[in-house]
Amino acid sequence: MTAYTVDPGFPTFDNEGNITGSTNDIFVLLDDCEKDDTHKFNTDKSLVTDEGMTRCDSSDPQKTNGTWTFNTDETTLTITEEGESQIVTILELTAGVLQLQSTESSDGMTVTFTITFSH
Repeated sequence: MTAYTVDPGFPTFDNEGNITGSTNDIFVLLDDCEKDDTHKFNTDKSLVTDEGMTRCDSSDPQKTNGTWTFNTDETTLTITEEGESQIVTILELTAGVLQLQSTESSDGMTVTFTITFSH
């Protein structure tokens, strides 16, 4: 993962808990143990997520397996890991970049997440 953003942005706080603004950049908020994770989308439609050099929880497995499929016109991916499926929109798919977008709605608010993988 090389970028992870959210729109609208999340509030930022000072040391006293006061809101100081907002940020759209979730990547900078992630722990290093999350930033080093890799996701390998194989041609057989399997997906391998590797925790990288640093696992956030030492009891977590180093690797987990999942699956992925395109929709008919290859504009969305359905990603299934640990029995949970998520449908994401493909914004960019090249030999070096995969950029995905998802939305979540709660309490009348819709939040859009964009994640970029590159190698």
